[in-house]
Amino acid sequence: MQTSIPRILSGLGLGLLLPGLGHVLYGRRDKALYFGGLVLAAFVVGLWLGDWRVVSGQHFPLYLLAQCWLGLPVLAVLSLTSALRITTDIPYLDAGLLYTCVAGLLNLVVLVDLYEIHVKTAAAAAKPAGAIA
Repeated sequence: MQTSIPRILSGLGLGLLLPGLGHVLYGRRDKALYFGGLVLAAFVVGLWLGDWRVVSGQHFPLYLLAQCWLGLPVLAVLSLTSALRITTDIPYLDAGLLYTCVAGLLNLVVLVDLYEIHVKTAAAAAKPAGAIA
């Protein structure tokens, strides 16, 4: 079974660019809206809980490893909030870190789902028209 490498790389790249966008490439708009909305909602709630200071390579470098799977949203937040400093105690900082990390890792799961869709699509396309499963 030969798979379309450029198509899956495009899908994974789009999924890293914006959660759910890779599913649009495969015609799965419902999944794209569901997964993208879920991941981005968790990310925004985490940012809100952490007073917009939870995405920081200076303060939380290990957490950034999990958050980076969100791609473009994390880069945008890093550039917009890099000047913010933690000067007081933030009551829900840990919860904000948890939510943003879970959102990043959840997008990784969404990318694995996208790969599975690609494999099933390629397998279906490789079968002869009259073949029985």
